[in-house]
Amino acid sequence: MVDTREIVSFYPWGHLIPQIFTNQLHTEEGGEGLDIRPSIAVTCAHIKLSKLDETVRRWEIDVDGKIVMKTRLVKREDGGMDGGVDPGMEVAVTKAAVEPVSYLTGVA
Repeated sequence: MVDTREIVSFYPWGHLIPQIFTNQLHTEEGGEGLDIRPSIAVTCAHIKLSKLDETVRRWEIDVDGKIVMKTRLVKREDGGMDGGVDPGMEVAVTKAAVEPVSYLTGVA
């Protein structure tokens, strides 16, 4: 039976395993050679959608320069910048993927 008063959490440094446990992971540098694997994967990306460009043109989304930003100009093969074309907008996103832990009672 699950105790509903229990607090369940994921390992907060799950994506930082290689940085935090460097000495324990690598045997070449005199480490312990432990098999510690990340439980969380984090990645950042920029998403471009034509709908986003249209929405910004209609002033329905504010361009803050941090999350919603103007796309940088693309360099041409000759090294020049393609300044005649509006590159549009993009959104900065962060994705986190958590290892399946359905076997943990408090999470399941």
